[in-house]
Amino acid sequence: MTTVMLVDDQEMIRKGLRVIIDAYPGLDVVAEAGDGGVIASKQHSRSAGV
Repeated sequence: MTTVMLVDDQEMIRKGLRVIIDAYPGLDVVAEAGDGGVIASKQHSRSAGV
């Protein structure tokens, strides 16, 4: 399983990407963030491969 963290400042883009990623077996969205400043704290709590 490949884990993915979605980061984009536009919620609509994140939602669209999540729909696409969720359609692929073997890909799992483990976290979402609206800006890069949030990445560091989320990255430690959940490990994302991509």
